[in-house]
Parts: sequence; C-alpha cells; structure tokens
Amino acid sequence: MTTKVAYAALSLTLVMTGLWLYQQLPVYLAPVSHSVIDAKAVQPITLPESTHTTIGPPGLSTLATTVPQLLGDNADGWKAPVRLTLDNKGNFVIDRNLKRLFDHYLLELPGKPLNQVVSAIHNDLARQLDPTARALAEQIMTHYIAMKIDLQQLAESGAEIMATELTASYLQTGLERLRSRNEIRQKWLEPDVYEAFYGHEVALDNYMVERLQILDDHSLSAEQRQQALETLEQNLPDTVRQSRDNTRQHLQVAAAVAVARSNGSTPEEIHDLRAQMVGSDAASRLAALDRKRAEWNLRLDNYRDRRDQLLANGGSATQLEALRGEMFSGPERKRISLMDDSELGANKLLN
Repeated sequence: MTTKVAYAALSLTLVMTGLWLYQQLPVYLAPVSHSVIDAKAVQPITLPESTHTTIGPPGLSTLATTVPQLLGDNADGWKAPVRLTLDNKGNFVIDRNLKRLFDHYLLELPGKPLNQVVSAIHNDLARQLDPTARALAEQIMTHYIAMKIDLQQLAESGAEIMATELTASYLQTGLERLRSRNEIRQKWLEPDVYEAFYGHEVALDNYMVERLQILDDHSLSAEQRQQALETLEQNLPDTVRQSRDNTRQHLQVAAAVAVARSNGSTPEEIHDLRAQMVGSDAASRLAALDRKRAEWNLRLDNYRDRRDQLLANGGSATQLEALRGEMFSGPERKRISLMDDSELGANKLLN
C-alpha cells in the first residue's frame, strides 16, 4: 500500500469516525438554528415536482410495509418522551426536538409495521400540539420517514465500498457519498426543516472535509498549509468549535482510560485520571456509568447462562419469553429479544 493510499484510507476513517461520534454523543450537541411556526398562519408543505409525489399519510404504505433498522442497532434511544419546543407565545418551534421525537419511535419500534410507528407518532404529536401545528409536524414526519428509507437504500448500495480494493480515490468516494446523503436530506426536507435538523452537523462535516483537503493538498508549502488551517479555524462557528472540542476531549479521555485499564489501573485510579482531564463532577458521572454498565453486563451474563441451559434442554420460545419476563422488565425485554434474535437466530427459537 502506497503512502498516498494509506493516507486516503486514514483520512476517510477520520471523517467517518468523527461523524459517527458526533451523531452518537447527543450530550455534546450545541444549540442550532430553528424555525418558529405560528400555528395560525402556517401553510402546508409541498415538495417540488422533481421529488417523490406519493407523499402524505395515504402514501406511506407504498414506501414500505415495515420499518427497517433505519437508525442502526442502538435500541437504547430516547427512553422518555421528547418534549417539543414552543416559544413564549405558544407557537410550535421546529428544532432538533422534533427530529428526536421521530427517532425515538423509529428506534423503539424497529421491524414493526410502519402504520404502528406512524400511529405512535401521531398520538404523541396530538398530546403536545394543536391541530394546525400537528398537521405540519405530521407532514414533516412523512417526509422524514421517506428520507430515512432513501438513506437506507444509499447505505446498502454503498456496502461494496469496503469490499473493493483500496485506492487513492477512497477518500473521494467517501466524500461523494457524504454529498449524496445531504442531497437526499434536502430532497425530502424543506430548507428551514433541513437547517433545524442538520444545520449544525453539516457545518461540522464541512469543517472536517475542508481540513482534510488542506492536509492532502500537496501543492501547498508547509507555511501555506498552516496559514490555510489557521484561516479555517478562525472562520469556524463557535457552536461547531465547541462541539469539535468536546468530541476531541471525549476521545482523549476514552483513549487514556483504555490505556490505564490495560495497565491494570484500579477504579480509583481511573477516577483520578478522569478528574484530571474533565473535572471531578464529570469523573463521578462517568464512574457511575461504569458501574451501571458493569451491573448490566453481569445481568446479561447470568441471563445468557440460563438461556443457553434452557435451550440445551429443549426449552421452547414460550419458556424463553417467560425467562425474559422473570429477569427483565419494560424496555429491557425488547433489548433482550433483539439480542437473542441476533445471537441465536429465529430458527433456534422453536415453539
């Protein structure tokens, strides 16, 4: 592998890792611009003729009969209902909370009939919004689900990228797919909705891409490259800079903790290390999260032992469901069911 090819591969990895971390760490999201909707004055959203025409609730059944794993395997999602934003006059504000509400139901109901997902969202919107604002939110929901289906198809069509021979154009291919993703989002979402849902993410994407392009521009001298990086940094929006710095800090802490654990550090030493890097309060929160994860992993290990013993003795799917009910409750049972489907396969769960 040439140096150029290796650098392209590394660069794309950095892009995708940064984007993944940004999407997986909502605690670091900074406020983004939003649109205030006067519920009395709002007009229905219509898409240009160049985009899909079979939209709206009656057309949902033509999009898919079930909701695929549109948002990945993270079934933890948003445990509590997402409170939509109203301004001080009671007007509905389109911001990331609306996207979070949609994602909450798509995460909690993977593989279920689409009409069940839509019905659950309708019910939630009805509890929070007046009829006019609700109609707008429902239309945005329709476009959002259609967008997710298009994005899923894009992801599936790009699976061959990782299987092809690595070339120096690997980075360029990744950037083209990033642009394709944004084009799909813009096709389905009105400009103000797109900005509210993804404006901050796009700004961070653009920063990362421009930085990599500067680093990969071999026509620049060392002094010119440094000047270009400084200019890029100066033009970076404050919210994007804060998000980037937080993500970078998270990576640094995680890497330091991983090294310390590999060297046999005690929990107390891990806490001290984190306290030095992010402060004692954050270190205490991370320690509490460590304990919860350890407790959960212990419960999983105990469940797997009893599950495997049950199945080895000819246990049925009904008995397995009873075991889940005995050891877990509420959303936990859904997570365990998904875990079993992944680890065992439906063919092993016989009635």
